[in-house]
Amino acid sequence: MLFDNYRLQDEYTDGANLVLAQGDAFAFTKGLPDSSVQLVITSPPYNIGKSYETKASIDGYRWPSAACWR
Repeated sequence: MLFDNYRLQDEYTDGANLVLAQGDAFAFTKGLPDSSVQLVITSPPYNIGKSYETKASIDGYRWPSAACWR
């Protein structure tokens, strides 16, 4: 099976290879070492014109993601 060699964890440790975290992404990523993130999945899709969201410029949309690109 695809994930047989992985153990799902809910918090980051040096030996973690698969972490599923729910909560404030900014707070969570602040504690991660540089170059430790390989994939980020968010929900819901952002900045696509939903009635409950405020449309942002491309720069306003990208700056929060920069925390994951270090």
